Amino acid sequence: MIEERKKRIKSMIEEQINRGLLDEAKFYITEYMKIVNDDSEIYSMLGVIFILQNDLEKAEESLIRGLYLDKDNFDIHYNLGYVYEKMEYFMDAYIHYYKALKLCDNTNLKEEINNFLINLRNNINNVSNLENYVNSYENIKKIVIVQDIPCIRTHKIAKMIASKGIQVDLMYYSLHPLQVYGEIELPYKNIYKISDAKAFIEFINKSDYDIVYSANEPDYFTVLLLAADKPVIHDTHDMMSIRSKLSNEQIVLEYIANKNAHGNIYVHELQKEIAQNKFGITNKHIFVLNNLIERNLIPKNYKPKLSSLDGKIHCVYEGGLSSNKASHRYLEDFFKRLASENIHVHIYGHVDNNYILNLVKFSPFIHYEGILPPKELIFEMTQYDVGLAYFNVNENNYYHINTVSPNKVYDYLAAGLPIAFSDLVSLKLFNEEYKVGKVIDIKKPLYKQILEITNIKIERDFIVKNNLFINSHVHELIKFFNDVKNDFKKTLSNKSDNKLLIIRSLYSIFIEEFVKRIYENFNIKVDLMTFDDKYKNCVNAYINQFFIINQENFANKIKQLDFYDCINIHYVTPIYAYVIEEIRKKCNMLVVTVWGSDYYRSNNDIRELQRKIYDSADVITFASEEIKNDFLNYYGKDYESKAVVCRFGLTTLEEIDKLENIDRNELKKILEIPDDKLVISIGYNASKEHNHLKIIEEIDKVKYQFNRDVFLLLPMTYNGDEEYKKEVKNKLANLGLEYKVLEDYLPISDFVKYEKVTDIMLQLQTTDALSASMQENLYCGNVVITGSWLPYRILEDNGCWFIKIEKINDLSNIISEVVNNYELYKTKTSNNKKIIYNLSSWRTNIYQWGNLLIK
Repeated sequence: MIEERKKRIKSMIEEQINRGLLDEAKFYITEYMKIVNDDSEIYSMLGVIFILQNDLEKAEESLIRGLYLDKDNFDIHYNLGYVYEKMEYFMDAYIHYYKALKLCDNTNLKEEINNFLINLRNNINNVSNLENYVNSYENIKKIVIVQDIPCIRTHKIAKMIASKGIQVDLMYYSLHPLQVYGEIELPYKNIYKISDAKAFIEFINKSDYDIVYSANEPDYFTVLLLAADKPVIHDTHDMMSIRSKLSNEQIVLEYIANKNAHGNIYVHELQKEIAQNKFGITNKHIFVLNNLIERNLIPKNYKPKLSSLDGKIHCVYEGGLSSNKASHRYLEDFFKRLASENIHVHIYGHVDNNYILNLVKFSPFIHYEGILPPKELIFEMTQYDVGLAYFNVNENNYYHINTVSPNKVYDYLAAGLPIAFSDLVSLKLFNEEYKVGKVIDIKKPLYKQILEITNIKIERDFIVKNNLFINSHVHELIKFFNDVKNDFKKTLSNKSDNKLLIIRSLYSIFIEEFVKRIYENFNIKVDLMTFDDKYKNCVNAYINQFFIINQENFANKIKQLDFYDCINIHYVTPIYAYVIEEIRKKCNMLVVTVWGSDYYRSNNDIRELQRKIYDSADVITFASEEIKNDFLNYYGKDYESKAVVCRFGLTTLEEIDKLENIDRNELKKILEIPDDKLVISIGYNASKEHNHLKIIEEIDKVKYQFNRDVFLLLPMTYNGDEEYKKEVKNKLANLGLEYKVLEDYLPISDFVKYEKVTDIMLQLQTTDALSASMQENLYCGNVVITGSWLPYRILEDNGCWFIKIEKINDLSNIISEVVNNYELYKTKTSNNKKIIYNLSSWRTNIYQWGNLLIK
């Protein structure tokens, strides 16, 4: 009901926009956002209003907020492309139009966007860079930032990345960002608190993050993350060993983090050079990213100068303070000297309350102004005359301070303020290049020096003209991520001699997809041994050697094999037991993958024969904890140390995503399914195990209780015999309900269309492992009714919602209830898509396979 109300309100707002009633539309959007503040479509509409009002900066801001919520929103990417094209940020425009093109299913609109892209290429100087950037955005979809206490640099980098439609998650240990900075806009899709090291690494390993971005200080998170199977980037905000004296443990952690991370980021060229020399860093991707400002923080208007009112000089200091005289943030003496020469000092930042109260009591020229969000802070600072980039330098912090790239420098310049610099190498180099202030000689009187600085004029477009905003570096940063990820994949593949053999008796689309993903992610072409020649279609693409075997020559073929780093048996066919000793001799590691029915549908005699195979294995993999536990309950705990859960990904999820923007009724017309009927799908293949006949009987009992028309859909494209199919069709013909039986082979891209138009799926087969088709239906948001006897505990444990019945005869008790109240049941499925993606996408699972088979 709530969703329907939201749709009606948004439809009304859209109508107002179309009629040009922009202020009215804006009013209703504001009221809507007081209740619902996480609706990407509303931010998209607000962005359109600002575009129509020619306020491109506000349009950009609104659209980006929408992108934080929905990174794959076609309208937002399209409109951002338009905004950036008008603002003449042509590279940004190209990337967003390109992403919109990928999300578009309208032929005419695709042609229009392609024309935009062609025109934009003419405005982009380095087209070769453009191709690299596009490729990088194809490969970097999701990153996680890890930091003890998230800092402002991390916040800026996260916003920059998320603004390009890349999902950014945050994992912290000590403080949530809102505890640090108050009510600031957060660009993170998910925020997690780290509580346990083992669970932390397991979470990372099971995730589909392309990059793990670890920000120091401290350095120990990077070191811990190197135990995971994801590429780790170490961002050195402060090099701790040149800032203060470290313990032996801290020295070791800093060395490992800088030396062994898969990519390094530093805040200054000087810091990078020190790290390269100090840690012996060579042949590694390194990126230098100064603490630049965000473009949208640059104020359009300035406040009147306080000095114009009282004739005094007003300086401002942004940042933390310390009462510790050894700290570089101990500025008390400096502030007191300024105050004694009748120069006002205005302080913004996190400080100890008692300390600052005592400091401001010293002089009426020292003021504490509190804490402000970044945009408000920079606007407030426009009323002052000089920004203070000053530090307390001593022998303990000299090397550290000489490599800093302070956030405050860029904030002052954005506020149009000239700067009083400390006598530090990095700051002097900056000032020599840009001439935006003067270095203070602390030994001389300060008033005359500060007065001279007030005469230096900073143009309002200084930051933009000199490309000193962080947004301008986003494409290079994403390319850096992609380079690190690609090298990490090569490193994985180089850890073996690329000798991997897959043994699978019969053809399966899952095996074809599996070997394809191994090749795409680790650059390894596997060898494949099988009884089935259907795999031949994919030989040249991602299979190295192809061995067709039969029962007669199986043993001889095994003896003739080369030696492998790893052999992976898929589906435990009993015949393997007779040659398992020979297989074991041919590899360093043997991995046996239990699919489910090879265990559940085997009798005790077969299971005892299969025991020989399990005895020889180094690792036994399962699709779920439930199957693993059933297996161990039968065989005993002897195999417990070998047993791991390692799932296939579902390529079908990617195919379903391609249908996101296609109207369901249009799909129904294409598939010749009535658009006014509720679609009930029964099973997913023609096997008798799917109990089609019993299900039809249960529907027959209650069909007259339905308050709407239904349409039955039976996918029977494989398994089963013609006699059984005929029996099912006869049963359907006598049911009196409209139906469709799918018998001809369907490619995945076509099969998922039927899942997309399904409303209710009945998954009541006798046994199962972890049904791909059921997961696909859950991913589509369909209501699924399944049997409590099936091993789907993993789905329940992760929060998936579906209906369970104790026996097939119970179906008649629930099916009419679900049909008659479908909309209510449908609302319960809203979280299923995200859960299934996290469990079963290839992006989530492939690195676990790589870690198992290749490392």
